[in-house]
Amino acid sequence: MYCQNCGKEIKENQKFCTKCGALLKSNGNRTKNIVIISCIVFFIIFSIICCFLFFNNQNLTNNIINQKNIIPNKVNQQKEKTPDDILEEIKIYQSKYWEIIKRNDLLLRVTDGNDIDLNHDSDEFNRLYKEVKSKIDKNNIYFKKYQEILEQYGNNSGETDEEMINFETENYNAIDKLLNEVYKAVKLKLSAEDFEKLKIDEKNWIKDVNAYHKYAGLEDTKFEYGNFVRVLIWSCEVDMRSFRTLLLMLYL
Repeated sequence: MYCQNCGKEIKENQKFCTKCGALLKSNGNRTKNIVIISCIVFFIIFSIICCFLFFNNQNLTNNIINQKNIIPNKVNQQKEKTPDDILEEIKIYQSKYWEIIKRNDLLLRVTDGNDIDLNHDSDEFNRLYKEVKSKIDKNNIYFKKYQEILEQYGNNSGETDEEMINFETENYNAIDKLLNEVYKAVKLKLSAEDFEKLKIDEKNWIKDVNAYHKYAGLEDTKFEYGNFVRVLIWSCEVDMRSFRTLLLMLYL
């Protein structure tokens, strides 16, 4: 240690310089000052870090809140659709379906001996089916059953006329059974008032099916045609019930 005044080397604990008599400054004061300055610097840095974390966390919280507000809004939009809205939607889709069926006139052209165009209106059919399916919950148990039936009976594997007719008959029974199951499930979900409205629409749908049978001349002559036509007729019956089943799933 040296005197700050004359530079003479002195002992560590001396208070006065033995050469010039100057009062020596305490190293404790210097240490104390260093500690104070270090504390101030640490406090400033700590304050900056806390401010950064606070504002960053606030932004994150706001984003989470915004996301929570957005997601329920989408769900609410789906839940806002009333049974009356769904029924109107069903009527519109069913009307489009019958329009394509009658414009296609497949059964009429077959029974009249005219040329068959199996691809006629198929694109419009596919678009209509696709639109309805897009509005059905893919996890719906009845929709899964529908997909299973579709896969099982998607291709008639019969080799003889009898085998092909039996195949389509089994397909018809499977989709008709599913249609009844979905109808009962919808009944349990709807209020008594809303179900009465659906019953009226169901009767109208049956009238449309019978009207088409009459329109195509198939009222009492379903089995008077050749086997190939009988297969087409069964296929048409399956399709009508299949589409109606999908429409009822819009409630579920």
